[in-house]
Amino acid sequence: MVSNVEYHAGLGLSDHIIIICNLQVSSKNQNKAEPRFRYHKGDYKKMNQNLLEMDWETDLNALTAEDAWTFFSSMLNDQMMKYIPKSALSKDKRRSI
Repeated sequence: MVSNVEYHAGLGLSDHIIIICNLQVSSKNQNKAEPRFRYHKGDYKKMNQNLLEMDWETDLNALTAEDAWTFFSSMLNDQMMKYIPKSALSKDKRRSI
């Protein structure tokens, strides 16, 4: 919500005006720490091995481009969930706005 809007003449020779106002904003989930991937801790050798063992040609052959992308991204996401650990941000490390 914007309140107490004031405008003043520009600084110096500027023809731009200065606007001063109060802006009240709120944010959802202010105290909720969301889990994040810890990419530096991932087991990429196992992930790569599993992806190489898939028969991509057979799996993707009959699919449309969109279905193939959905299938691929799902397989990659499954591997990420399995081999890349997650951690939650602590309140102290969150950026404040």
